[in-house]
Amino acid sequence: MTVCAVADLHGWLPPVPPCDLLLIAGDICPPANQRAWLDTAFRVWLRDNPGTDVIATWGNNDAVAHRGDVPELPCTFLVDEMVSRAGLQIYGAPWTTGISYQAWASEEQDDLLEGLHDRLPDGIDILLSHIPPLGLLDQNRHGIRHGSRTLLDEINRVRPAVTICGHVHASRGEHEFQWGGRLYNVAALDARRQQRPDPVMRIEVRSAPPGSDNRRRANHKPRARR
Repeated sequence: MTVCAVADLHGWLPPVPPCDLLLIAGDICPPANQRAWLDTAFRVWLRDNPGTDVIATWGNNDAVAHRGDVPELPCTFLVDEMVSRAGLQIYGAPWTTGISYQAWASEEQDDLLEGLHDRLPDGIDILLSHIPPLGLLDQNRHGIRHGSRTLLDEINRVRPAVTICGHVHASRGEHEFQWGGRLYNVAALDARRQQRPDPVMRIEVRSAPPGSDNRRRANHKPRARR
């Protein structure tokens, strides 16, 4: 199936090319009036993408989710949960690491994430995580890494075919693990929070041949036009 993926919108709602499934890896909302924005602008944006199944997790800037004040919307938000779509098992986790100068949503010290990320079940095809794993697509523009050691360990244990993340705007890109899975940082804004000309990544996920070590393979397609 054709999958589009994006993260770190921070209130920006770019056009989405035709796809079967749109995955959003957190930091969806603008800084203020998040519930009202979800109920108006975001709802219209979902309506303007008919036929696209939208699955999302939250990010550290999505305080509305941390407060439990999210309106009913025609999409699926995952918080330590898994859903199935077209035979694909998709798991979403919103957690980030580090202690900021203000209280962010869903943020914990990395050692506390050991009790959260070890909930990752076997059999995940697509892992939707706001934060990247430590050492991979996690450097900010000053060279500081913001990934999670716990998440890296869990990805290597569970081995999802595709892991989609954001959070670190400067490290948008892709990485292939030695065992064949792929990691995508799909941040829509750049390191200076400017809108990228290619905000949405298109990824094709398909079944692997019988007997293959990996049940799914992911092939990165050219980035979609605006």
